[in-house]
Amino acid sequence: YEEQYPDMAEATGTKNGKTVEFDLTDPKFVNAYFEVLHNPYEECGVDSWWIDWQQGTKTKIKGYDPLWGLNHYHYLNSMRNGARGLILSRYAGLGSHRYPLGFSGDAFIVWKSLKFQPYFTANSSNAGYPMWSHDIGGHMSLRVWRYLKRTVSEPTANEYNAELFLRWAQFGVFSPIMRLHSTKMGTGKEPWKFPPQTERLKDALNLRMRLVPYIYTMVKRTEDIGRALIEPLYYDYSNEKGAFKAKREYLFGSELIVAPITSKSQNGLSKTKVWLPKGQFKDIFTHEIIASRGGFTEVSRDFNSIPVFAKEGSIIPLAKPEGNSTKNPKELDIICYKGNGVFKLYEDDSETLEYKNGKFLTTVFELKDAEDNQPPTLKISTEGDLSFAPNGRIFNIIFHDFNKKEPIKIISGVKAGETAILG
Repeated sequence: YEEQYPDMAEATGTKNGKTVEFDLTDPKFVNAYFEVLHNPYEECGVDSWWIDWQQGTKTKIKGYDPLWGLNHYHYLNSMRNGARGLILSRYAGLGSHRYPLGFSGDAFIVWKSLKFQPYFTANSSNAGYPMWSHDIGGHMSLRVWRYLKRTVSEPTANEYNAELFLRWAQFGVFSPIMRLHSTKMGTGKEPWKFPPQTERLKDALNLRMRLVPYIYTMVKRTEDIGRALIEPLYYDYSNEKGAFKAKREYLFGSELIVAPITSKSQNGLSKTKVWLPKGQFKDIFTHEIIASRGGFTEVSRDFNSIPVFAKEGSIIPLAKPEGNSTKNPKELDIICYKGNGVFKLYEDDSETLEYKNGKFLTTVFELKDAEDNQPPTLKISTEGDLSFAPNGRIFNIIFHDFNKKEPIKIISGVKAGETAILG
């Protein structure tokens, strides 16, 4: 009864009134599947596709999982006009990282589910699959599940725990893909449905937007050298036993260590054990400095944040809020933590494959601590296509933990007023 049926029947040679068989081994069907069913919707405004519930064994070629075929063909088809491939899909086995953003399935709305997800996401990097997403906040309650099994009556109100949703969202800020999602049966995840935590949820979503320049740079690092946005701590600290025991902590890019809160609070405070390698670290929210000897320490956090630690010499670019824009930001805060470090901010048009032809911009921030009676320095330079930096761009340089009496010399290779203004 679908309006596309006549065209599909004609394209696949199906007699009128007969079912058009779903057959990914038939080139006629595969071509019609896109040309008749999908591409016209994209011309009407659909940006990407979410593929769900297609894994299995029902194909005419032994061992050919239809989900593999769908991921492969959808990914290639999404690139047909010179765009980058993008789909959201299920896991089809090892090697699936070649195609989609993944998602971890229908998690129950319980603390146990949240507690597992940081470990799961970090370890997916071991299978070469760096881009996992989750139903932030959980997909369904156990009560809904029982209703679906027809064992209890349908829930009539949202019984969701606002604190659990907040902690899930705060983890989502520091995950590869932040995606709120749930069933329609009493578990909606609109932040305004949770008045006790609405403002904090809004803060989490805004922070995620601000982190996009950092995350985008790290995803380019994934393409270049295979390092995932999220990795277990032992990727960088394999010589320290604690890195293997801290199962719910992870590296978030090159600069940060994240330890999500995954348990219920007591009297408004949540406690969690955090392992840090030897060195000095600073919590980016509380500004607490921890001089670690390499071991576990217990930290407490209120509802406003989770433990996120910057390494010495870290440089974090944060976009100034510009609504829901996906354009390269005109103004950024460049957060610099005392020490020595280099960060190469990567930018391009974010849509086409032209970056493979050199159409991109790298802005290099090089931080050097004081030495040999010389003041600390921050050197800023650019490499590549300057058209990707908005005219009049502003960098607000924010230094942490430097001696306030000690001048910090800023050396800029960027022409002020043309592509960047130092604020």
